[in-house]
Amino acid sequence: MRYLILILALAICCVCGDGSSVQAQALQAIVGAQPLAGVLPPFSTSVTASEDFSSGSLDSSKWTPFFGAATGQIAGGVSEPATVGVRDAQYYSGKIWPNDQTSEVTLAAPLGPGTNTVDLWVRVQSGAYSGYVASLSQAGVISIYKCVAGAFTQLSSAVDLTVVPGDVFSFNVSGSVLTVYQNNNPMFRYGDATFTGGYPGFSQYTNTAVSDSQVSLWRGRDAVQQDGVWQKQGIVIPALAGDLQYGTVNATMLYEGSAQLLSGTVYKMWLGSGAGNIYYAESSDGVAWTRSGSPVITSQAFPFIIKNGATYHLYSQTLGGAGNGNFAHYTSSDGISWSLQSSNVFGLGAGGQWDDTVIWYFQPVAISGGTWYAVYCAGNNATSYQLSLGLATSSDGITWTRYGSNPVLVGPNSGSVVNGGALTKVGSTYYMWMYGNQPGQGGAVPNLDPGSGVRYQTTDFITWTNPVHSVHMSEPFEGYNFKTGQAFPNGIFTVGGRTFMYVQSSPSDNTPTMGYQLSLAVAPVPIDVLVQHPEDAMPQTASDNFTSGTGDLSANWTTPSGLTKLQIVSGPYVESTTTSAWNGMRYSGASFNNDQWSEITVHAASSTGVTSPAVRMQSNGNCYFMQFLGDWSASNQILYKRVGGVDTALMATGMTVSAGDKLRLSVVGNILTVYQNGFQILRVEDFSHAVPSGGVPGMLIYATTLVDEQIGGWSGGNAGVLPY
Repeated sequence: MRYLILILALAICCVCGDGSSVQAQALQAIVGAQPLAGVLPPFSTSVTASEDFSSGSLDSSKWTPFFGAATGQIAGGVSEPATVGVRDAQYYSGKIWPNDQTSEVTLAAPLGPGTNTVDLWVRVQSGAYSGYVASLSQAGVISIYKCVAGAFTQLSSAVDLTVVPGDVFSFNVSGSVLTVYQNNNPMFRYGDATFTGGYPGFSQYTNTAVSDSQVSLWRGRDAVQQDGVWQKQGIVIPALAGDLQYGTVNATMLYEGSAQLLSGTVYKMWLGSGAGNIYYAESSDGVAWTRSGSPVITSQAFPFIIKNGATYHLYSQTLGGAGNGNFAHYTSSDGISWSLQSSNVFGLGAGGQWDDTVIWYFQPVAISGGTWYAVYCAGNNATSYQLSLGLATSSDGITWTRYGSNPVLVGPNSGSVVNGGALTKVGSTYYMWMYGNQPGQGGAVPNLDPGSGVRYQTTDFITWTNPVHSVHMSEPFEGYNFKTGQAFPNGIFTVGGRTFMYVQSSPSDNTPTMGYQLSLAVAPVPIDVLVQHPEDAMPQTASDNFTSGTGDLSANWTTPSGLTKLQIVSGPYVESTTTSAWNGMRYSGASFNNDQWSEITVHAASSTGVTSPAVRMQSNGNCYFMQFLGDWSASNQILYKRVGGVDTALMATGMTVSAGDKLRLSVVGNILTVYQNGFQILRVEDFSHAVPSGGVPGMLIYATTLVDEQIGGWSGGNAGVLPY
């Protein structure tokens, strides 16, 4: 039932009685040394260790064999087992690794016949043959195991894989979620909370010949990954063993004195679990949390807190319905012992109203001039779950009245807006980072996912303006490329001149194991600076609305060799000049960095043509581009690279493209990301780096009928750049 899915919706609000944000002050330990405010750290693929096996032997100062195992051998620039019938295993001990880590290998050759494997390890325990392993076999099966002192327990597997030399397999552990990728494609995931800490590594085994199990490259990744201005730091509050099926749900986070579990001034958190109870936790640094052994409130979900004077007021949803339970009201003087004031202070709207079917999250946001304000998300369709934002007010926090012109915010592009997000106040303006989604992309109905953060602002909680896209699904623990996960902003603070955001992260919102956990993202500027600008780190360098008149495009555009020029037609729109051939142009009227983005506004797109932005477009036509078609088909939306006139598919996805959609392609390093109307749809690493560096943004069209493929506007710029 949907309440078991959305019970995990995580939303940290930090509001006092006057609605102002509570400033966190001691989270430096989470991220360690950071750059100066206003300076964006270098973008990277988060690879922090690698081994290309070119030295002839593994460096013993960096690699340690597992307890009871041997180290493999290097021959001809590849790693292979040293002995038939003996598993060779080693972990990378040359650095200290965070809890969240990835082990990745590139296969040098097909696994030969017999019982041959290549194994990816994470959280290998020092001095013990223990950790998590994803084992790829010759039969085309990859399985996740838990290994405890050499005893293997299978957790999950994927079968009938097609595996070829050059394939890249990645095994990630984040908090308590394990995820396997093949060539950027998500394969499967599993939840387990046995091991914390440890090292990534790999092992190989053959019972035929040592050449039947070969690896040409190993890479280890940490959890630090750039997403716009946000530097993702990984999971800081993982799901415990009892939470695994659905995860943990955080509701409110405060930074104040009167600690109940620790001492002094601490971070206080009220969180729900997949079992449907509310727990209390404290932390002195925002990283290590002490959680109450027993729930402080039972059989309740979605806790939200506002503190008025010395009294905590908690609002939570009664379980027992798929998003239609009533909201209860509790009070407390210490945050642990709660008294029920009412089991029903808010519920579904009257029959026939916009909020009469589904209701989630009742979040108090401010008390001002004697009036309490709360926002909630609801809808009247239990299938599509298109949710909108409503407003309610009260004079005492008990009796609530709906605003007469609800909903106050409806999701754009027929999508959803879900509150329960991060809230702060700058001057007289409230900023709220909510959950939003691009419809038609989810893997199952209801299609709330994939979803990511969208920032709105208001001065009265009635008029919400200036939507700005924030954190995206850019990490394995957020389910990038799964199309079922989410990155949901939950709490936001200025800490030492930087902005810290806690994010609800999950690779799935529609099937167990959902794996909801709390992660951290850091921006290098304070909140009052952050809210003045976009958060995508992609400032615009150039744009063209094609108003120079029909015919040729302006002199800012040039046609690469091997392509046919585009033309402007009345509208004004851009279309091909020839049919059944590649037409494309590059924007040469400005200078661009190697990291860049290109965005088109679709006016027309058919199922037989291509309308696409392009990046790193060379004068000879080499580029990255996305084959966007106007129908939904998993095989028709494909990210390509073009080198020497040859197109190579990197990855396919399924998406619905409509007139008016904004389609953006960015490249940072060798990471390519596809956005639709600001929401991340696809993230791919080009492991071969085949497209030369440099080049400029541009656009491509392939049309069987000219008017079926048209572009209504273009813009481009540099990626990974702070606009302030």
